[in-house]
Amino acid sequence: MIDVMGKIMMYNTYRSVGMPKVLPMAVTLSVTDRCNSRCKTCNVWKAYIKNPGAAKEELTLEEYKRTFSSFRNLLWVTITGGEPFMRPDLKDIVVSLYGAAKPRFLTIATNGTLTKKILRDVSYIAKRCPDMKIFVNISLDGIGHDHDRIRGMKGNFKKVLKTLSELRKDKPKNVFIGINSVISRHNASNIRELYEFVANDIKPDSHIFELAERRAKLYNLKLGVRPKGNAYREALLYLISEIEKNKKTGVLDLMNKLRVSYYSSLLAGKFPHGFEGIASGYIMPRGEVWLSYSKKHVAGNLRDFDFDFKKIWFSDKANSIRKKMRGSYSTTLVNAYYVNASCNFLYAIRTILGAFEV
Repeated sequence: MIDVMGKIMMYNTYRSVGMPKVLPMAVTLSVTDRCNSRCKTCNVWKAYIKNPGAAKEELTLEEYKRTFSSFRNLLWVTITGGEPFMRPDLKDIVVSLYGAAKPRFLTIATNGTLTKKILRDVSYIAKRCPDMKIFVNISLDGIGHDHDRIRGMKGNFKKVLKTLSELRKDKPKNVFIGINSVISRHNASNIRELYEFVANDIKPDSHIFELAERRAKLYNLKLGVRPKGNAYREALLYLISEIEKNKKTGVLDLMNKLRVSYYSSLLAGKFPHGFEGIASGYIMPRGEVWLSYSKKHVAGNLRDFDFDFKKIWFSDKANSIRKKMRGSYSTTLVNAYYVNASCNFLYAIRTILGAFEV
């Protein structure tokens, strides 16, 4: 992974002196605000109800194709929403991305309720993107009724189990099944129970717990979502101890190392230097390019720049936002943490070099 280490060096130089100009290695595509969940930690669904015509304003497949031509050799792309599988053309968006930018890793975040659509799309993507490792990360915040309560959808838990069961059948070699759990004030005291259920009954390829936080993208800035009290600290200590017991190899080993580091940073309240807006970026459903996921730092809209991502990324406005973020911005967003930690050079040498050799 010499090319990755080389990019990390360039990101550090870019952060310090603004040169050389380099595109992000990790991009998150929020492809829709449509969502069939009613989560207690997220108001995306409310925003869509207030603007039901928003789906017609989302980037089209052709607009995505024009945007993807700006990228070359991405490392990791995350697809999120809303519920991304509510887009009829999701599989075509991903295949177009693969053809243009050749990402090595793809994560699709889903609530796991649209079983048939998930199975069709994942199978299609896996066959047409053979050199890309695909992580299907299914949300699970509790067991049985607890999950349904937090997600605001009756029967959600049963649908998740069905999707997981079906995904395992004839699973392509380049597809990995993940569970994503959000630690919030609604479930902080039940994390040990949830972890053990997933480890013993579901047995996914990976399981990540993320801290709930207020994020502009989730329209939840007025919600009290973060956990409080000793239960939260005990949950993180438990997760660290369990991860360190279960050794992995390759990219799964890397992810476990990053998770232990993430949980340790949450406990200490200390985080690595930020590289959001430098090594990672975000494209929103209607074409806005954000340099942050937690705060609405908008560098421009792709439709105003002829879908040339580079023009926005290297613009004076983007540079101005980066300066502001360096002085006053931090985030506990897990994807951002992974990028931030990886781009801190000594940490990267210790944990990343060779870890992608899978």
